[in-house]
Amino acid sequence: GSGHFILQPDTSISHAASAFDKPAVVLLKADCQPYAPWETKGELVRWEGETIESLPTSAVTGALLRLRAEFGNYRSGAAKTS
Repeated sequence: GSGHFILQPDTSISHAASAFDKPAVVLLKADCQPYAPWETKGELVRWEGETIESLPTSAVTGALLRLRAEFGNYRSGAAKTS
């Protein structure tokens, strides 16, 4: 099968999400902004500091909930369903 959403703590898979028109929540260190995926549906969640441990889980949860609310059971190339 295929997933409806992507949650990625790096940019590698998020670029594939963009290519395959999949919404994504991308976790990205704040100073890595130039490497963010191009025009990917969804949200970038950035953290300050050296490690991802400084990223509050509430920021990730909020982004996932907003993605779900916006895209529902999204399938690339198909109409939005809730």
